[in-house]
Amino acid sequence: MKTPDFQFLRTEPVALKRYLPVFLYLSQEFKAIQDALGKEHERQRQAQIDVAKQFHAETATWGMASWERMLGINVDTSVDLETRRASVLAKMGKPPTVTPAFLTRMINLFTTVAATQIVEHPSEYTVDIYLPDSGTHDFTKIDEAVNTYLPAHLGHTYHFKTHLDASEYIGTIVRMASRGVECGLLANDEVLQTAVLWSVDTPVFEIKDDAIHLTELGLNANTVWNANTSTVSPAAAAPVGATDGIFYVSGDGSVKQKVGAPATFTRASTAVLGGRTYQVNEPRFVDNGLLCEPTTTNLAASVIDVTNGSLNGWQSHAGNATFEVSAKETYNHSHSIHLKDGTYQNRVYFDINSTFNTIYTLSCMAFVVSGSSFIRIEEGGSPWPGVNGQTTSATGKWVKLSITYKVTLKDPILHCMFYAGEGDDVYIDDIQVEARPYATSFTPTSRDAADRLTIAEWVVNKTQWTCEFDLTYNDKMVAWEMPMLFGMPGWTPKAYDQRMWRMESNGSNAIYIKEGATASNYKNDFSVKVPNRISLTWDKGKVEFYCGGEKISSFTETSGEKVLQTLLMGDCIVNPFNGCFKNFRFSSTVHTAEKIAADSKLDALPVEDDTVLSMPLKQDLSMYGHYND
Repeated sequence: MKTPDFQFLRTEPVALKRYLPVFLYLSQEFKAIQDALGKEHERQRQAQIDVAKQFHAETATWGMASWERMLGINVDTSVDLETRRASVLAKMGKPPTVTPAFLTRMINLFTTVAATQIVEHPSEYTVDIYLPDSGTHDFTKIDEAVNTYLPAHLGHTYHFKTHLDASEYIGTIVRMASRGVECGLLANDEVLQTAVLWSVDTPVFEIKDDAIHLTELGLNANTVWNANTSTVSPAAAAPVGATDGIFYVSGDGSVKQKVGAPATFTRASTAVLGGRTYQVNEPRFVDNGLLCEPTTTNLAASVIDVTNGSLNGWQSHAGNATFEVSAKETYNHSHSIHLKDGTYQNRVYFDINSTFNTIYTLSCMAFVVSGSSFIRIEEGGSPWPGVNGQTTSATGKWVKLSITYKVTLKDPILHCMFYAGEGDDVYIDDIQVEARPYATSFTPTSRDAADRLTIAEWVVNKTQWTCEFDLTYNDKMVAWEMPMLFGMPGWTPKAYDQRMWRMESNGSNAIYIKEGATASNYKNDFSVKVPNRISLTWDKGKVEFYCGGEKISSFTETSGEKVLQTLLMGDCIVNPFNGCFKNFRFSSTVHTAEKIAADSKLDALPVEDDTVLSMPLKQDLSMYGHYND
């Protein structure tokens, strides 16, 4: 049964004064009475909602103990609420037919994200359970649930990664042992502990040298040996991209270790989103996926106090405004600017110095208690050119407003203006002015580094592959904004290196595949503010470009390289991207046009046999795939 939304007949706080006749609506005494009654009405409504939630295990809080006692579960308030809830939901489940789908749903009750993957091996009577990286509430309870429901004749193996904040060095040595491989801890070139043997059914690579030499880039190039279940023979030219799960052959023919995660997110500064400060290298997620933004400077910070709501720098327009600093309603800070009980066009503003022919964007968060609010940029000189920005009359919630304006006068003062109607009640927070053609997320002073997702070389170093993802531009497309860069071996981080190609926008709702300084292969009428499914295939240097399942163009990479060295997303050296990535999947085969068209209609791209790396990019950087392909 679907959990109700608990909104009953009313979904928002009631405004009782709107039921009064006009002659009473204008009375301050009746307004005060109705406001007081409205607050009590809202308190009772929230209390009813809270009680109703206790009758559903999916939403119960203080009532969780009653569910536990009813089901015979020990009540332990020291355990976090979500773990207790998962135990209740698992206990309530009826004896089911155990399918991969059921097993996935059950295990996801105990994980932070619903990202468990189940892989069956019917002939071997086993299942592999891939848990989200660092994403379990209670592994003991997962194991108890699996052992309860999984048939006794089936074995199971858990696969997961745990992220540690520590400085650790682990060395390994892999060597041939009969018809298998043994692995142990390497210390001073001696194997301290040997692991179990396993069969070799894919090429295995062994360093044949008395002294194993590890470098920052991996293992020094040595003779590569090809092994299978019956033979061991030298293979001087091992295929690029070949791997045994620990070593892989890079584009220059050397053998390297798979070091680190298949993808890494970086941002050299903190960033703010939704009232929270994110630390260095901590990704931010919105509805459309992983958020990537360029650097920016909040020009308002030098004029007004954008974090504490001080009135320094603020002015009342024509003396009509009534405003104050308030801590009652805030979005990101301890105080906000409060406009209330003003006369006609209750306006406040601050000024910044501007530069001729430069584009500026003013943005803020607005909370309307009653009435409406809008923003405006106006030049401080005759004939007072300017433009009105977005308006909101949505009450009881924070709404982002923005306006973009290009300066027309020589070095004028810009008035950054905030409006409320006569008698309206409005709060303003997260005030920002940027020398950009769009608004980015709020920063108190500056965001000194852009967001970048880097895909590891051993993922993309394939002679054939398919790369798919959802791409969203957060706002208007800017000329040569670059969401993604593909670098060949030997590329350098500069704008027009001939050993790289990239995606770029032209500022007019078209997206290009560009090689070197030459723009070609473009898609017109590219949608902004909504996800666009992008698909790229690579076959030994031949590229095919798809958008929404439709083939747009193809070209052959002119450097002559057959593999990639790197794949960058977001901050691609120059012209950083302002947008989002979601549903990233990298596969080790070239998908057909028919498959790409069919998969473009899927909300989420599944992990398949040829998937090297899958990242849903919804709430975290969880990664899945067959990393040995």
